[in-house]
Amino acid sequence: MPEMSTEEGFRLNGITGVPVAIGRNIGVILLATLSGSLAQVMTNLSCVGQSCILGTSFVDIALVIDTSASIDRPYFEAIKSFISLWASDYSIGTNPNQVQFGFVTYGLWAASYGTFSTASTTIDTLNSVVADLAYQPHNDRNMFDALTKVSNNLLSTDVNSGWRPNARHLMVVFSGDSFTGPATWRNVASTLRPQFDRVVAVGLTQKAITNQYLELVEIVGGDASNVFIIGGPTELKYIIPWLEFEVCDVSSYSAQSSTPPPSTSASTPAPTTLPASCQYLDLLFLIDESQSMHISDGFGAAKNFILNVTDTYKVIPDVRFAWIVFNSDVWVQTPFIAAQDFKANVSGTHFNEGSTNFVLGFNAASYTISTYSDPSQQRQPILIFVSDGNLNDGGGLSQVTAFTTYLRCNLNTRIIGLGVSEALADAQTMRNAIGVGAQDNCTVSHYSDISNYAQIPIAGLPQVEQDLQCRPTK
Repeated sequence: MPEMSTEEGFRLNGITGVPVAIGRNIGVILLATLSGSLAQVMTNLSCVGQSCILGTSFVDIALVIDTSASIDRPYFEAIKSFISLWASDYSIGTNPNQVQFGFVTYGLWAASYGTFSTASTTIDTLNSVVADLAYQPHNDRNMFDALTKVSNNLLSTDVNSGWRPNARHLMVVFSGDSFTGPATWRNVASTLRPQFDRVVAVGLTQKAITNQYLELVEIVGGDASNVFIIGGPTELKYIIPWLEFEVCDVSSYSAQSSTPPPSTSASTPAPTTLPASCQYLDLLFLIDESQSMHISDGFGAAKNFILNVTDTYKVIPDVRFAWIVFNSDVWVQTPFIAAQDFKANVSGTHFNEGSTNFVLGFNAASYTISTYSDPSQQRQPILIFVSDGNLNDGGGLSQVTAFTTYLRCNLNTRIIGLGVSEALADAQTMRNAIGVGAQDNCTVSHYSDISNYAQIPIAGLPQVEQDLQCRPTK
């Protein structure tokens, strides 16, 4: 049985081929559904230049799990199944090159379920502990109590915690809505973070965006790339590959965590003769690949538009390019790379069917920019969004707006929206989604209509040049 807090009175199938980008490393992996394992898929994948073999990971993972009414009971049971599936990809145990899990849950109160060593002697023991995790039907999420449990029961300061000093250490916070209880959870979080090689967070619901996105970014230490948002239980399958890479990455990268990740391409200082609007540009294309983009080869036209923009701007010495292709999945996501490699990637990509999940797309865009082009790197991130539809899958407009506001206000990202053959109502939705005309003193956004698919390569380039106020000489 779990150990209960003494402060209860406080309000404290298969594998499908999907190119995606997860964690700090971008690559093509096979995305697992909840009926499959990623162990064979991940074997021999590169992780910061090192082999990542799940079966030999040497990591202690502390899970801090929301069990409140922010999620319903069936969703909570789905989370438990997801944890067991994720854990099955590792060798569980206390020996070197094995993984240990520790469990703390929180709602009206926090509960700890043993220690690293007692909860992870074998995979059967772990699954038994997961089965015992209890749902709390209260609308309270006492994060102070939860982090205090982690501090008291799972750190090296407790000789019985099972904390292995030579292992890497990862803490994962799951949350469905804003935290309650004492605001001093922030102080405990600040003390805990240095004890772990990395802290990441998973937002489980729409409220995790509308009510607490910045709170989740804060609890992980300010790095938005360590936050992953989903809309509900059907999207749990997207978390597993992301977490697999976080575990892989923390195993091989944390020793270098005081230095920035290696750049994917050499950067040469921009010539002083260029206007400021043309210097240090990072151009990220976000392409809606919904089913309607297959009509009249709209996706092919979008690719030609990207190649035209790349050929125009590649003459700038320090420019970098990246793109994301999404519909109901993220099919392609690259880091910022040099023009030649980028054009080859675009040219070799084929159409994939799906609906339109703007939340998924802008979540991916937020990750790419926060990881490779955040303000500390003194780049100019430009997000060029091309779509011919309206959001009809995943979360709603408020979730999209939360991401675009963060991009504009926190990551200094200029967003350029190009709507293809949009109805008036859909065009207005796009304007609202990307923040056109927002009175918030953040980086401005732009929106323009493209009359039809054939016009994307023709009309798109001059519109980008106008919105950027940057027209390089070819």
